[in-house]
Amino acid sequence: MIKPNLSLSQDLRLDQPFNPILKRKILNNQKVQRHQAQIDSLNLKTYLVKNLEATTWDFLGEPDENENETDFKMSDKTLRMLAATLKPTKKLKSLIIHCEWNERITDAGLKFIGESLKRLTSLHSLRLKFADCNNITDRGLKNISEGLKRLKSLHTLDLCFSGLDITDEGLKDISKDLRRHPTLKTVSLDFGSCQLVTNEGLKNIRQYLTKNTSLRTVSLKFDNCEGCSDLGLKYISQDLQKLASLESIAFDFTRCFNVTDEGLKNLSENLTILTSLRAINLKFYECESLTDEGIKSLSENLKTLTSLNSLHLNFGLCREISDKGLRSLSQFLQRLLSLHAISLNFECCVRISDEGLKNINKALNTLTFLTCLKLNFGWCQKITDKGLINLSGNLIFLNTLILAFGWCNLITNEGLKSINKGLQKLPSLKTIILRFNSCTKIANEGVKNISQGLQTLTSLRQINFDFGLCREITKEGLEDLSQNLQVLISLQMVTMNFLDCEKITEQDVTSLRKELKKLPALKNLPLIRR
Repeated sequence: MIKPNLSLSQDLRLDQPFNPILKRKILNNQKVQRHQAQIDSLNLKTYLVKNLEATTWDFLGEPDENENETDFKMSDKTLRMLAATLKPTKKLKSLIIHCEWNERITDAGLKFIGESLKRLTSLHSLRLKFADCNNITDRGLKNISEGLKRLKSLHTLDLCFSGLDITDEGLKDISKDLRRHPTLKTVSLDFGSCQLVTNEGLKNIRQYLTKNTSLRTVSLKFDNCEGCSDLGLKYISQDLQKLASLESIAFDFTRCFNVTDEGLKNLSENLTILTSLRAINLKFYECESLTDEGIKSLSENLKTLTSLNSLHLNFGLCREISDKGLRSLSQFLQRLLSLHAISLNFECCVRISDEGLKNINKALNTLTFLTCLKLNFGWCQKITDKGLINLSGNLIFLNTLILAFGWCNLITNEGLKSINKGLQKLPSLKTIILRFNSCTKIANEGVKNISQGLQTLTSLRQINFDFGLCREITKEGLEDLSQNLQVLISLQMVTMNFLDCEKITEQDVTSLRKELKKLPALKNLPLIRR
């Protein structure tokens, strides 16, 4: 769909819905910010021509599940019109085209885009997202690559072609042109769920990607690509030492079932020489063959990267990982004294118990400069109240805390009392998200414990609590919550979930919402679900 959202000096967007007054403003070249209007195909060219002075163009064509079949949809015709309108200009620095689940976009449409790119030689940023546009093939990628050759000033390239019948040959075409951009700083490639991609495709990308010695940020997504295995991880990380300026790296191999501990070892061995790295994001969600040995290899190989300030690891649903793996990880974390942000996801790793959390706690006590902490141990049903003791450490600079322990049925009110004590040691906290959904032993006392712990956090801006399916929580719990939150005069956003808490009525929720509206800094109505 085509909706404009326009600030002439900075940003221009096209998607939907229809607003005739706003439409006249746009066509009269008036400044409009954060609004939407439908532009039909007849007026699209007029709209484009009148706004050629914009420095950023953003075309959004996301489908709306409620859209009417007669609504205007982005198609090859739209892209042809765009290509015909875009003329060589030094003012246009950024172009974004975002269209998902649209069978009207084909290789022919991408050819129009490729042709227009040849004229936009001053472009600094290019983002093309065509996820699940099922009529795009390798030929479409080749059409885009023909245009990429001319973009000698490109700094940022973000391509998303997930869910398509793209093959290794398509990846070769698109990656060959990556070596032609000496100014390139950021590359993001998303080929998730491209089932025809194999290790050879990853080898092609690495071969040309490492020619760009100016790269600082690399993000590669190959989730749900069953043809990617340990060898692919070795290929994709080889020769990275050539990227001496590389600061951030993100790899997503979610549900690549052929990835094992050997692949994680190969990857981490190649990363260990990247002493310039400041951020690592690795996602191996549901890679079921990974075990404690893989975590051990990762931890031992990366321990030299002591300058890391951001670490995100996702090993959710890797059911063979246990407390032993967390012990290795803890030893690694204790060396990262400059770490500012950490995110660990081990949900559904059913072998993890309180002992594993104890080791994580030990590491957190050494990371005194942390500003953001995210821990997800949902469905780790061996975890009890004991595991929550001192979980947030003594992090006086922490401003964001996210703890997820949904479906950990052994956690009780006492566990939340431990979190209460920990919260009182976090004077800088601005955002807190707690998920204890389906922890069926939590009742009013637990809710009271949490809310009392918040009273000293005068800087708190946002809270988000999930107590869905905690069926022992009643009206009294909500009243304690309401009373204890009234002192948070800086609180701007409140979200709570009490879904299927059978002892809470709609009237109870209405009363809670009414009381929370009295908070002086609240920007949005409290969102409370039951």
